[in-house]
Amino acid sequence: MSKMKTKNGLPADRAMEGDTEAMARAISELNGAGIEFCRPSRYQLKIGNLNYYPDRKTIYVDGADQAESDRGIEALIARLGDRRVGRARLPASFVYVIDL
Repeated sequence: MSKMKTKNGLPADRAMEGDTEAMARAISELNGAGIEFCRPSRYQLKIGNLNYYPDRKTIYVDGADQAESDRGIEALIARLGDRRVGRARLPASFVYVIDL
């Protein structure tokens, strides 16, 4: 497996030391489903216009004021449906940089 990192230095293909069990599971599930994602912060995974926060199991659509009603990694993967892109790398414009 490659050691792909986002521009903020967080690994985008594996859990890192100090991650919660929920974050590690979400990363594993997304990788197992062949879904590419980036990791803008230690607490967030991003796939297209969807933002997933594993510890709270919340899914937000970009620009939304509140979380979607469906929750959890299974709901996220179900929502993504055919967005699976295999192991191809996402274009650089997809990776966001957030200064914390």
